[in-house]
Order: sequence, then structure tokens, then C-alpha cells
Amino acid sequence: MDFGGVPESRRNILLWLLTSESAPDRLVEWEDRARHWVARFRAEVPDWRASTRTSFLVRELSKASPHFHFWWEEHQVAGPEASVFHLRHPHRGIMAVRTVELLHTDPTGTARLIVHTPLGEIREEPALSARPCP
Repeated sequence: MDFGGVPESRRNILLWLLTSESAPDRLVEWEDRARHWVARFRAEVPDWRASTRTSFLVRELSKASPHFHFWWEEHQVAGPEASVFHLRHPHRGIMAVRTVELLHTDPTGTARLIVHTPLGEIREEPALSARPCP
């Protein structure tokens, strides 16, 4: 996904994960990753109604994605994690990718850097599975 080609107002990982037709095809464990990011988002915005921007995003995602709506209502929260997920590369097949989230907090706010590192593992394409809707 090239976020440079996406309008700035739509450059949001949750919007892509939960409203893009390509996201479930790109991420082998799409449901696990998407559910985790909804829980991460909830943990980051405990007072989400206080922000016009955040409450708009929650409403937009709730309308556009039954998955988001269901998971948001579960009230699950998650913290940063180092994990491995599998990405379906259009030319190379399925690749293992390690994700590490680094946070730096100071009086001016929090800077977040998420690093994705290919692990070099490539495997054959499995049969595509349908993504269940809650």
C-alpha cells in the first residue's frame, strides 16, 4: 500500500485495514491484526468522545465496517507489541514480517515509530479463506 497516493484525510491504518478491499488480501492473518489495531486504538483514545476528530473517525469506521463496530463494542484494549505477521506480497508470495513499536514520550507529546522488518521467510500461497463477519 502506498499511502502517498491516498488523500491525506484518508491516511489512517484503521481506515485501510477495515474499509479497503485489498487489506484482507494483503494480510494473511487479517482478522487478528485488524482486531489488535482496533484494541490498540481504543487504548490510545480512552476519552475518544472529547476529540471531534477521533469521534468522527469512530463514527465513520462504525458505519463503514461491521468488524470495527463489533470489535469496538467489545471494549478490548491492547498495548504495543513486538510480533510477527505474514504479508502477501504481490510478486514474492507470503513473507514473514516482524513489527516492533517504539514509543518516546516527553512533555511535548509522544512520538511513535513502527518498524516492519522482513524476516526473509517466503512460502507458497495457501488457498484464500473467506473473512467471516461478526
